[in-house]
This record gives sequence, structure tokens and C-alpha cells, in this order.
Amino acid sequence: MNLYGSNYREDTGLELPTINAPEELKQIVGDIEISIHQRVIDDRPYIGILANCAWEREHGLGWLMLGREVRIMADAQMAMTKYVVDGDAKKIK
Repeated sequence: MNLYGSNYREDTGLELPTINAPEELKQIVGDIEISIHQRVIDDRPYIGILANCAWEREHGLGWLMLGREVRIMADAQMAMTKYVVDGDAKKIK
């Protein structure tokens, strides 16, 4: 899985926020959008979840999921782009 923020400190010199409770996440993550992709593998759809966030205002935050499995956690564009979904699907087959 591609972990968003794994190089965040090295890239920016900043720390990602520490979250200790769901209520704290609500304070730093904005509105959420869900995108259901056409690609399905083993009856599991690809789903993109996008959100604005306090620490990445320009690119936002995104999760690309296959059913309930998080496949990619990156910027918002990665969760909604067809070629990313197609590329991930090739890794599975």
C-alpha cells in the first residue's frame, strides 16, 4: 500500500497531526466526497474517498479502496483518477 505522508516530514519539515479520537479528525478533515468507479474485481468495487484537510490544502487527501481494503492513501486526485484505478487493478491480476 502506498502510504500518504510516509515522507511528509522529510519533504516538508512538518509533522502530520496526531489523531487520538474520531472527533479530532473531524476538526482537521473537511467535507468528504465518494466516487464509485466502474472497475470491479471479485465483486468488489473500487471506491475513491476524497477530503480537504488542514495539512494539505492544495491537494487534499484521498483513499482508493477495493471493497473494504485500502489500496492507496495519497492526495485526492489519486482516489478519483481512472488510470490510477486501472494501474492498481493490473497489480492484482
